[in-house]
Amino acid sequence: MHGSLSHVTFVYSRGRAYLNNVIWWLTTFTSDFAPRFPPPSVISDLKWWSTQLSKPSIIRSLASRPPPSDLNIWVDASTDWGIGLLINDSWDAWKTFPAWKAPGRDIGWLEAVAVELIVMLLYEMHLSHLDVLIRSDNEGVIGAFRKGWSRNQETNSCIRRVEAIFEQRDLSISLLYVESSMNLADPVSRGILPPFER
Repeated sequence: MHGSLSHVTFVYSRGRAYLNNVIWWLTTFTSDFAPRFPPPSVISDLKWWSTQLSKPSIIRSLASRPPPSDLNIWVDASTDWGIGLLINDSWDAWKTFPAWKAPGRDIGWLEAVAVELIVMLLYEMHLSHLDVLIRSDNEGVIGAFRKGWSRNQETNSCIRRVEAIFEQRDLSISLLYVESSMNLADPVSRGILPPFER
């Protein structure tokens, strides 16, 4: 079952983020004779798959994606202050609450939220049929978004929400790694804010 679902993620690309719970569950199979009961997360993901696979005529175009559009987007997060975003000459920032860290919510998750927020902004800008270049200094998050899933459940939830926006607007992103010292959003994520008129 896992192999078949992995194969069809070429067409159902959102499905990549709905396989990680199945993969985790399979790693618990330590004996051929031990009873196995899927946890609610696996059942929920398989229900998602059942719904998707019951839709008729799902297709994926083989046409190449357009080259990345460079809208001068930079994202960053810091554990000390929060999230900073830059797009062209505009910026936005979110300060985290002191107790933002929780199980599964670490700097990787916070960096994924930064990507999710910029994708939400692209959605609100009514952009469509684009591949958008986004610069980030977190290689783990870049890898997770490229794969379409993360072992971290909270980060995986970000990816699922982003993929839903992609599907609605025919958007995609190309994440480009930049060193922290070169990331223009780094000061914003640390509370060093540009002029408010921007």
